[in-house]
Amino acid sequence: MEFKVGTVTVEIINPEAIPIAQRKIAELIMEMARKEIEEESKKEKIQSNTSES
Repeated sequence: MEFKVGTVTVEIINPEAIPIAQRKIAELIMEMARKEIEEESKKEKIQSNTSES
């Protein structure tokens, strides 16, 4: 899956750390996306439970 979420500017002083920083940033974005998906899922479940009652 690939999606664009915007632009992030990060200053990396040690060039050897660039691959590690890229991986960590990607992990953070994926974690944020996972949490957002979970929240949306919870909202949908609440709405469907409310409408069924």
